[in-house]
Amino acid sequence: MSSRCFPTVALLIVWVTFGCLIARADSSDEIFAQRLLGTWQGEGIEKTFNNDGTATGFVYLPEDPENTRTSFKSSWRVENGYLIGKVLESSNSKALPPGDQFSDKIISVTENEFVFENQDGERQVRTRKKPLVIAPESPR
Repeated sequence: MSSRCFPTVALLIVWVTFGCLIARADSSDEIFAQRLLGTWQGEGIEKTFNNDGTATGFVYLPEDPENTRTSFKSSWRVENGYLIGKVLESSNSKALPPGDQFSDKIISVTENEFVFENQDGERQVRTRKKPLVIAPESPR
């Protein structure tokens, strides 16, 4: 191989390698986003991720001495393996102000479990809330 072809071949290898890594990251983000759809619950929180990029739910904030239920609406997206969101509405704007943003590193999302690391470096686990299934009445 001539010395003039080497830089071109090397550049092509780098371009293909990084292109594949970027495509893989985009693919993982799409998979995480799809798996997050639905309602998740954890200690003191319940949150429903909607397909339109909004989420609704409630939280009992630990710093609230009255342990009041705070309802919220937020935006959300998955980007580079992080769940990124912003509070849009809150029933307690002092404790959970609209405009607050969060960025949580996604560890895994399975059918029944969502594991992430919050901005404080704490590992959090949420479980999927199963819909209430009512058995049909038996014929008389």
